[in-house]
Amino acid sequence: MKPVPDRIAFFTRKANQYGRARYDFLRGQSATRPPALRYKRLYAYKSAIARQILAERGVING
Repeated sequence: MKPVPDRIAFFTRKANQYGRARYDFLRGQSATRPPALRYKRLYAYKSAIARQILAERGVING
């Protein structure tokens, strides 16, 4: 399993890429629409990371 900082860095990088692509599309700077399910997948990943971190710390149910 990857260390926590690597997982957080991955999420942050992908969230920034999505935000940049979405902003460019909304401003008309890009004709390419970002994937429709990207936002849901990113936040599912974020909640999974949070659950794993809490489990590693020994905290159950938030």
